[in-house]
Amino acid sequence: MIIIPYIFTRITQLSFKSAHSRFNMRYFANFTVNIINDTVYNDCQLIERLDPGVRCHLEFQLRIANSKVYQSLIDFDIDVCGTIIALKDHLLKSWYRSLLKFGNFMENCPFHPDHYYLKGWKLEPALFPKYLYPGDYKIIAYIYNGQYKKKNMDFVLELQLEASVW
Repeated sequence: MIIIPYIFTRITQLSFKSAHSRFNMRYFANFTVNIINDTVYNDCQLIERLDPGVRCHLEFQLRIANSKVYQSLIDFDIDVCGTIIALKDHLLKSWYRSLLKFGNFMENCPFHPDHYYLKGWKLEPALFPKYLYPGDYKIIAYIYNGQYKKKNMDFVLELQLEASVW
């Protein structure tokens, strides 16, 4: 048997394909997200303050070849405020800084009620993880207070983005 090692190819393009969201009307008056020309646009009206302690469950999925089924690659929870204010630079902090260039999101916590937007955000190739390889991906962000999937969990927002990378 001959084993051919997988050679990592540097990803140079990311194309957003679709976006879906749902939100808790206690926190948002509206939350819309659209994909236009491979870039993300978002408009939302936060009506309830999001305090430190708000969390995000992130899941990255890869579509299985020649199928509509996605397989989970990575999933983890983060403290949203802790990630934003962290001194140490890491992937999610870099992504958030990239978002700030195209919108008016808060640079600290808490998130105060206000109108927030994102206009024409596209993930820069330099921010792609080095281990990422070409394919179709789904990113799911589930924002909540309390403990994930426990009785005390308070749903805030769910956002799903589908993208192709090559």
